[in-house]
Formats: sequence, C-alpha cells, structure tokens
Amino acid sequence: MPMYDVVKNILFYALLGTLIHSAGCIINDMLDRDFDRKVERLKGRPIASGAVTVTEASVLWCLNTSPIVFSFTLGVVGLPACGGTYPLMKRWIYWPSLFLGFATSWAVPFTWVATTGQFDWSMTRTPQSLPAGNWICLYDTIYACQDNKDDEKAVVKSMAVHLGEGIRPTLSLFDATFFA
Repeated sequence: MPMYDVVKNILFYALLGTLIHSAGCIINDMLDRDFDRKVERLKGRPIASGAVTVTEASVLWCLNTSPIVFSFTLGVVGLPACGGTYPLMKRWIYWPSLFLGFATSWAVPFTWVATTGQFDWSMTRTPQSLPAGNWICLYDTIYACQDNKDDEKAVVKSMAVHLGEGIRPTLSLFDATFFA
C-alpha cells in the first residue's frame, strides 16, 4: 500500500474511532443517567446533572454515528448490535466488561473489511481481536472497581461487584491472556 494511502487510512480510522468512542459514551450516559445520579463520581455528568437534555444528547449521538452508518455496512451491524447495547448489559449480566471487549474489538474485522473489501469470519479470532477484547475487559473492570460501593447500592451489575475479592486473580487472567 502506498504511503499516502497508509497515512490517509490512519487519519481516517483515528477520526472514525473518535466518533465511535464519543457515540458510545453518549449512548452510555443517556441510558445510565438514572444510575449515574446515584454514583458520587458520575452525578456531575452533563446528562445526569440535567445540563444536557436527552434530546440534545440524541442529536449529538446522531451526528457522531451518521458517518459510520452511512459509510459501512459492517458498521450498521456492529454499532447497534455491539456498542449500542453495552450500557444495557449492566442491567442483565455480571460480565458487561466482556461484552464491551467484544463490542469494541469488532473494530478489527471492521477495519480489515473497509481496507481490503474482503470479510472472513476468522478475523474475529485473530491475534489482534482477542487481545483487544481482553484489554478492554481488563481496563473497564478496573474502572468499575472505582464505583463498586455505589454500584452495589444502585444495583448495577459488573464483574467488580460480582467477583468482589476474587477480582484480582480474574484481572490477572485477562492480563496474562492479553500478553500471551
């Protein structure tokens, strides 16, 4: 691939990644606004505090996701099925961080298809996809440990809440799998 195309792709995916991450944060804050009001560290977030309305946040979410949805068929599947449902997992399962890892590691095959024009399901279990999912699960669980007490009160399901004192060995396993 010529250097011009490499630079163009890097800049494009950096912008796309920023938009996707922003969209994920927006939908998370929209869906979790009631939880966030109960968590000391989160109650000042714009939607939870009322500084931004859900309607205003929805408009911003649409602006962030429109390039994704209109650019890529895979994004139409990946964004709502994975990233758009992550905040709901905290209500249903104790392993939402694993789901987030899957959702965000969807970027590996997504980028491959967008660059090469070819899709192969084996891309979802490549040496890049599995570590990416493990890393995201690892940092999201560490992040969840900060709010453990508030999450228990708000009845938020997380690996940190579910595993309690057993969280360190589990995180060590994800860490080791990431580096393996």
